[in-house]
Amino acid sequence: MPRRTAEGQAELNTRRRPLTRRQRTVLILVDGHRNLEQVLVLAMQAGAGGAAFGELVAMGLIAAPEGVKRLSEAHP
Repeated sequence: MPRRTAEGQAELNTRRRPLTRRQRTVLILVDGHRNLEQVLVLAMQAGAGGAAFGELVAMGLIAAPEGVKRLSEAHP
């Protein structure tokens, strides 16, 4: 299950980084209660695909198990 890192939580509180609207949407959707599929479905409905998820993982704002990272790359 994906979750926000401490840095990701701090970003929601401070808004220091110049995240895109899609990235910020996905960061909000990753709440520690939704699994990857739920996050990606909601993200796509909001116009943000799996690419934003992968970008947030790369930035260290979201932590996800390795299998979850690969699955998110399959949902651009």
